[in-house]
Amino acid sequence: MQSEEILQNFGLTEAEVKLYIALLNLAEGTANQLADRTNTNRTFTYDRLKKLLDLGMASYVIKDSKKYFKPAEPSHLLAILKEREEQLKSILPDLERLKKPIKKGPKVELYSSKKGIRTALNLILKEKKEVLIHGSIAPFIEIMESYYDIWNQRRRKEKIMIKLLSNENISVPYSESDLLGEDGKYNTTTFTFGNNTIIAIWADNPVAILIESEEIAKENSLFFTASGTAK
Repeated sequence: MQSEEILQNFGLTEAEVKLYIALLNLAEGTANQLADRTNTNRTFTYDRLKKLLDLGMASYVIKDSKKYFKPAEPSHLLAILKEREEQLKSILPDLERLKKPIKKGPKVELYSSKKGIRTALNLILKEKKEVLIHGSIAPFIEIMESYYDIWNQRRRKEKIMIKLLSNENISVPYSESDLLGEDGKYNTTTFTFGNNTIIAIWADNPVAILIESEEIAKENSLFFTASGTAK
């Protein structure tokens, strides 16, 4: 990368870069001399000189009532850069407060087969948080077989309470339940715990969908608020 391009990245315009390099070549000079050197008019050159003066990249002395401009030492650019860095650091806390947090999208994982569903449901035992269950229990018992009893035993041991909404009159240990007055047979069971939701689909090849989303978990809990099961 050429020196001129680097200086432009430093925040100077192309004209200001040419003027600074002209100053380095001359060591010192008047506005007229610099205008001739950069092929620009005196007014334009003088305006650019004011910018370099403001940045600390130039200075001047007066001789015989004339201003003679001098370039700052190139090494001084590092000091200017350091000063800018310190200024930026001082306002970072204010900028962070202005930053609007980005909402994380739902994280979704798919577990296939009975073994995969066991893996998903074991997360409930690991989290050790109250579980809201909405849907069918019968296919859970039928398809998962002995795991259903094992899961309940471990859940009860960890004192993980269930709040259940179902249209099936099935007793589930260590739970509070509300019987829904709905006809028909569910083919799914939804488990909500913490910020997680598991949707078990009891098909010929059963699958479980794990969704990590605070927003979705809150929406699921509304079923229980409306029924009076959740407190």
